[in-house]
Amino acid sequence: MCYKLTEKLPKSETYGLSSKIQNTASSIPAYIADGHSRETTGEFLNRLSSVLGFVAALETHLLATEMLSFLPMKDIQPTLDKCAEVGKMTNGLMKSLRSGGRPNP
Repeated sequence: MCYKLTEKLPKSETYGLSSKIQNTASSIPAYIADGHSRETTGEFLNRLSSVLGFVAALETHLLATEMLSFLPMKDIQPTLDKCAEVGKMTNGLMKSLRSGGRPNP
C-alpha cells in the first residue's frame, strides 16, 4: 500500500518523503517479527512499543504528503485507516502479553 502511494510522489521526494514512508512501513512488520523471536516477553513488548512509534511516524509522513499537496486525502485515507488498525492490533497484543499470554516463537 505504502509503496504504491510513494510512486505517486514527485521524483524530487525519492530521497525524502518516499524513502521515509517506505522505510517506516517496512520497519513495522520487521520489528514485530524481531520482537516475536526474542526470548523474553519484555523484549517483545519493547519491540511492539517501537512498532507503535513507527505507526505514528508513518501517519505523520502520510499526512505531510497531503499538507504539501503531493497527494489528496482520498488517496492516503485507506493507508491511514490501516495504520489505525495496526495500532489497535498492536495495543491488543501488548495487553495480552502483559496479562501473561505469550505466543510461541
